[in-house]
Amino acid sequence: MTVFNLGVIDIPYAYEQQRLSKKGKPLKRGRTVTKSTTTGEVAEYLEDQYHVMETFFEVHGEEVMEALLDSYEGAIDNVLAGGALQQEPAREAFEKIEQRFRDFLTNEEMNALGMPGVPTEASGQGTRVGGIQHRFAHPYARGNVSRPSFIDTGLYQSSFRIWQAEF
Repeated sequence: MTVFNLGVIDIPYAYEQQRLSKKGKPLKRGRTVTKSTTTGEVAEYLEDQYHVMETFFEVHGEEVMEALLDSYEGAIDNVLAGGALQQEPAREAFEKIEQRFRDFLTNEEMNALGMPGVPTEASGQGTRVGGIQHRFAHPYARGNVSRPSFIDTGLYQSSFRIWQAEF
């Protein structure tokens, strides 16, 4: 039996954050704080709380299956025409599906589904406070612009993968 898995490459979000002054300069006596959460932990949390990948598959499952079928049909046609069997016949489909997931997050498709908690409070949408953005010197500043839900640093989004497992 063949199973297709949706998940992420487990990469640490290890970054150092210094205590900064109001002007964005490091404090002389400020200490550096190291944080180390992984994309795997973030993916588990987001799946438990918001069912991001599950929702993606529910919304785009037909597109996913169509991409896989097209990829395998192409591989079969290639073999029937006398070509060599490809090592990973679904690789092209996997790349399309991975890009579709990234677009799903960027285009904020979950917001339109009316799911509880979406858009997330951290994204800053619908609030006067602004979004949490760890790309900025002051991630929690009131003036931060809103961002799409589930995209803070972009690491979760870019580490998404689909792969095949045989049982």
